[in-house]
Amino acid sequence: MKPAESPSATPHETGDGETDGSEQGSGDGTGTSGGTAGSGSGKGGKAPSCDIVDLTFKAVDDKGDRGDPPLSALLSVTNTGDRTCRVHAYPYVWPGPPSERSGTRQHIAADDQTKPKAAVTLGPGTSAYTVLWGGDTPMDEYLTDTVTLQMQGPSGAGLGQPAVVELLDEMPFNNGASVNYWTTEMLLG
Repeated sequence: MKPAESPSATPHETGDGETDGSEQGSGDGTGTSGGTAGSGSGKGGKAPSCDIVDLTFKAVDDKGDRGDPPLSALLSVTNTGDRTCRVHAYPYVWPGPPSERSGTRQHIAADDQTKPKAAVTLGPGTSAYTVLWGGDTPMDEYLTDTVTLQMQGPSGAGLGQPAVVELLDEMPFNNGASVNYWTTEMLLG
């Protein structure tokens, strides 16, 4: 789903999805004979962060025993823009729609065992995936068929407005819930 509102910039992001130069690029300043020397810059070598308006979100699969609510869901983010960009870390996810998200409720914790070495780069039309686990602590369960998702910028701050993603089925969430880091592999364990 597309976000309902236009994105707002964080201190480390500009409205066009470019970083503010806090990430360093690379360049060795050498050129070929007859050519000009290259140079390094604050934005060199890495694609900018994906702009939320160029992304769509969707639940693509879920897993559970027949007749029972799913225990996990596979979510996708697709770059619908016309330039290559990066998605960082993992999405901030809250069970339910934004109207049920209180300002004091924490987002679902990340599974650090799925942490990649770098941000995932998405070309136009390509997707990244994350697995959302409902948890295995059947205490304080919350049953919902939607989640609120917000992207991260390179500094870990929320990027843009949250989006609402419809799950394929109602799913229970509890204190053991977790979300995987973004990956280009479409896996649901």
